[in-house]
Amino acid sequence: MRLFALLLGLLFSLTGVSATVAQPVQSQPTGVVAFGPQRTERIEAELVPMSQWVAPGSTTVVAVRQKIAPGWHTYWRNPGDSGGATSLIWTLPAGVTADAILWPLPSRQRLMSLMNYGYSGAVLLPVPIHVPPMARPGEVLTLTTDVLFLVCSDQMCVPEPMTLSLALPVREGAAPLAKPWGEEIERLVETAPRPAGIEARVTRQGGQLILTATGGPLIGADIGQVYFYPFDGGRIDHAAAQSGQRGPNGLTLTLTAGKDATLTALSGVLATDKGAWEITAEPGAPLA
Repeated sequence: MRLFALLLGLLFSLTGVSATVAQPVQSQPTGVVAFGPQRTERIEAELVPMSQWVAPGSTTVVAVRQKIAPGWHTYWRNPGDSGGATSLIWTLPAGVTADAILWPLPSRQRLMSLMNYGYSGAVLLPVPIHVPPMARPGEVLTLTTDVLFLVCSDQMCVPEPMTLSLALPVREGAAPLAKPWGEEIERLVETAPRPAGIEARVTRQGGQLILTATGGPLIGADIGQVYFYPFDGGRIDHAAAQSGQRGPNGLTLTLTAGKDATLTALSGVLATDKGAWEITAEPGAPLA
């Protein structure tokens, strides 16, 4: 993590941005239980539930809620040209497991010649939690996660480690949504980008990558705006414009190749004004 901070500081210096990068503290599980919101000058965060309780053998969702100070931002799973994604290290009761974050679509944040992907203001990062069948009604499950946020402005980046905890009661039956965040978490889970039967191919033409996608929800869709967010950095030039053409069964996107644009499978989120879906474009001839 110290190497990451030093490299990030070097990146800002090379791009002409005056930046200060604070050194992170430990990011391993601390054993500390910290309920409710935790705060620094730049960010407030807490672990919040979608449902009022959990049933034995069920899957529920909790979310890392961020309230980011004006002028600051955190990052998506691929931060773009600089930055670092929010990371979680869980300490959970026996038999309880946590999935990866269901990342909401980020905003595009331009900084001089750089393009980053991240979040400003208020954001919820949902995480599915699996409760084992042996959980007993009447007990309380304490979920704890050690979170590392990289919180940046256009002048500096600060690693912000926090320990967040949540107590979830175990009861029989389906639980109603919790207030005040349950409805918003449920909406984010329902709209989170997922695979949707879209077939995709990627080819290279000089300094460009040609991404074609057909099928699934793209068939007959009157798509307007479209943007491709890659899961891995370096595959495309994040700051370059993306141009698209729509057809009756899908679309074609022209992307500028990045420094690591080897012609291998290209995975990411295809975001449109009609929805957003995860795709994996395999190398091969463009689709019709």
